[in-house]
Amino acid sequence: MREVMKCGGGIFILLLIGLGCGSVKLPWAKNPQPASPPESAKTTPEQPATSPKTPDQPPAPSTPVLPAKTLTPSEPKQPETEAIAQYNLALKLEATGKLLAAADLYQKAADQKLREAEYNVGYMYAHGKGLPQNDVNAALWFQKAANQGLAVAQHMMGVLYEEGRGVAQDFALATIWYRKAAEQGYPDAQYYLGYLHVAGQGVKANSTEAAKWFLRAAENGVVDAQFQIGVYLARGEGVEQDVVEGYKWLNIASFKNHQRAKNARMELLEQMRPDAVTEAQKRTGEYIAKQQQK
Repeated sequence: MREVMKCGGGIFILLLIGLGCGSVKLPWAKNPQPASPPESAKTTPEQPATSPKTPDQPPAPSTPVLPAKTLTPSEPKQPETEAIAQYNLALKLEATGKLLAAADLYQKAADQKLREAEYNVGYMYAHGKGLPQNDVNAALWFQKAANQGLAVAQHMMGVLYEEGRGVAQDFALATIWYRKAAEQGYPDAQYYLGYLHVAGQGVKANSTEAAKWFLRAAENGVVDAQFQIGVYLARGEGVEQDVVEGYKWLNIASFKNHQRAKNARMELLEQMRPDAVTEAQKRTGEYIAKQQQK
């Protein structure tokens, strides 16, 4: 999970210049900064080509990440099987640049239906690392892992169906896969699902559903989602208007150097009473403290 950035060890106290707290008019996020990939990413892979988004829609977050460097079996007491041993050795070989040998072991583990290995075979096909670049084969292996419930693979299937990469473009199927991953708590999938409810792709446009998934992604550290839910709360779009809570999320995204969040925060500040800003700052500090304890 991404951690919220610290800001000099405390909360930056803004100059309080607002007096009122009435109707808030903030622009929809146009081209927000893309979310930074989690530190657990193996590499910084090239993101699949994205379909154009209209200016009034949030962009997709960063490319999905790979599973952990070492395998954590689904069952805590599961003994190390041959597939797990092959998978862990493949991780070591890949880390030293021996991609062909790593791909061979991932394939052997995947043939034994180890879902993390299935995902990594798909990844290597997708990026031409140790295996010939082939989007169709990548999709086949991602789906094998997704069918076994691996959240990152389910998210990746959503990406592939949304972009029409290795599969025929199908927004309805993209929505189904994003939802599966989102319901498992996968942050980027939660953000993507919110986006599709804004765009009305694969599902009927629904600001309430968009706000719900933006909030879940925001709570899981996706900076674009923190910005989006901040705007929604400030405007009362899809949720009951709560200027204090909206300012909190814009503040949190601003600490991550999200420029549009900074702009929206300053615009909102001009419409808030000092006591409301103080309360928002307090909530910001509580959120950051909670994240630091994780």
